[in-house]
Amino acid sequence: QVLHRNDLSGEDFNTRQLVENTMDINLPFADAKMQQWYFDGIRMGYTSWHYHDQVEMEWKGDLDMVTLYFNMKGKTTINNSHFDKPFELGKYQHNLFYSQTGEGTLKNDDLFVNSFLVQFTKDAFLRITEGANDVLKRFGENVVEGKTVALSPNSLFMDINMLNGINAIVDCKFQPDLKKMFLLSKSIELLVLQAEAYNKAKDS
Repeated sequence: QVLHRNDLSGEDFNTRQLVENTMDINLPFADAKMQQWYFDGIRMGYTSWHYHDQVEMEWKGDLDMVTLYFNMKGKTTINNSHFDKPFELGKYQHNLFYSQTGEGTLKNDDLFVNSFLVQFTKDAFLRITEGANDVLKRFGENVVEGKTVALSPNSLFMDINMLNGINAIVDCKFQPDLKKMFLLSKSIELLVLQAEAYNKAKDS
């Protein structure tokens, strides 16, 4: 049984206008508040979960998208059937994923879990990373070929610049036209910071 399903498709995110909304999610085992922003093939979402118990939640989506995943609070285990192994993300950990279809389970080890996602459609990701460093180029080659890939085999720790970037997005008060530019710049900044974090972890 699929307990939570996101009915948005990648096509929904190709709106030229910035779309913002806040929604409450009420499930038998959890309550959540989600803020989301999307435009030009980019979606950002900040979700605060309050679980009533430890559960393994099935999820399914047909989003052919690259996902920057930042776990802000609590611990989450993501199990996507297309990956060889589950990915654990503890407090202030992050990773970058691509899978043509999303389906699997999400397990919480804590009752309060906050996460922040940036998602790019395939086209938006390849447009933004054109001419990027080797790390993102290799990731992009997998995306072009439709291969499931994660940036790092183990989750990496966030730094203060990532936290500041996410807080700036969530707290942004600009008018829509400027806000769209600001959110675009922040989405690219977070991607650059992830690639740099991977470089540092690899070389240490």
